Amino acid sequence: MPVEVRGAADFASKPWRNGLGQTTELAREGGEDEFVWRISRAAVTQHGPFSAFPHIDRILVLLSGAGLIFDFGGGGVVKLSELFGNVAFAGDVPVHCTLVDGPCQDLNIMVDRRWGSAQIFWHHDDGQAVCAAASAFCALDGRWRVNGQALEPGGVAVARDEEAVSVRQDGGGTLLQVNFTPRT
Repeated sequence: MPVEVRGAADFASKPWRNGLGQTTELAREGGEDEFVWRISRAAVTQHGPFSAFPHIDRILVLLSGAGLIFDFGGGGVVKLSELFGNVAFAGDVPVHCTLVDGPCQDLNIMVDRRWGSAQIFWHHDDGQAVCAAASAFCALDGRWRVNGQALEPGGVAVARDEEAVSVRQDGGGTLLQVNFTPRT
């Protein structure tokens, strides 16, 4: 199956489950009400709780802003302040978020742990990417080519059942690869 490239015109926004903001869905696998995996982008503009997602494991990547502080209650506190830094957590654990110094934008990777898992990898140079059952490539900055197809900043390319995918810089930058692997 060929690589599917998606850009801003293909994305849909929807309210957060807790009603405190909006998310822009970049890619997903599964039905309208439930998914096995999903990638979205959101602006975090106020302190508050994160939406609960039972059975979902999350990886959150900081795209812009001074950072976020995650309070997991009895599970500790984590500060995320490095650009493209990430934090992983279970979506069914209550999380309260505090902005470090103003609004931030994040990339949210979610996978139903009953289905499988997600791993992230970074590309800064041309090369080959080894894919899983499904892999998504997110152009965090710069322009890229995935199997020869142009990927603009903020765009996403999804590959399914590909053994290898070529990634090429087309102006430099940072490309995030997310491999989604079903449980065996």
